[in-house]
Amino acid sequence: MDDRWDRLFADLEVRAADDGDLAELVEAERVSVTLQDRLRAAAGGQLAVRAGGVDIAGTLADVGLDWVRIHRSDGDVLVPLVAITWLSALGASKPVDGIEQRLNSLLRAIARTGAVVVCAAGGDEVVGRILAVASDHLELRTDTGDVVLPTAALSYVRAPRAAFD
Repeated sequence: MDDRWDRLFADLEVRAADDGDLAELVEAERVSVTLQDRLRAAAGGQLAVRAGGVDIAGTLADVGLDWVRIHRSDGDVLVPLVAITWLSALGASKPVDGIEQRLNSLLRAIARTGAVVVCAAGGDEVVGRILAVASDHLELRTDTGDVVLPTAALSYVRAPRAAFD
């Protein structure tokens, strides 16, 4: 009789250890998921973010290496991930497909279209056309002259949807 109890307790100990291992694996998976992974999984769904003190809501169109693009009725909004102070709930993650663009690459593509953009930085909005994009800043032609904006200061860039095609 003692032998059966010993086997039962041994079996229960093994199961408890397996459950602990499973919990550790689940936790390890969870901590490896980035915000970018979760945003990528939400592509095509509705998203609300706050960036530069402004609430931006619409359809999550695209996720890059360091930015998201949100479709809105008044145009698309490009938001650097570092500018987001909060966002709506997201689902699980999914794997990366292909090569991802950096923010500056997308800004250069918008510049090539000549589209009028609204750049928000430091609580201000500046309207103009992007003339050039360097490694850490962009040059914008406004009605009153050219201005230089550090890309790290950008809260968002709003442009017509056609500028992203």
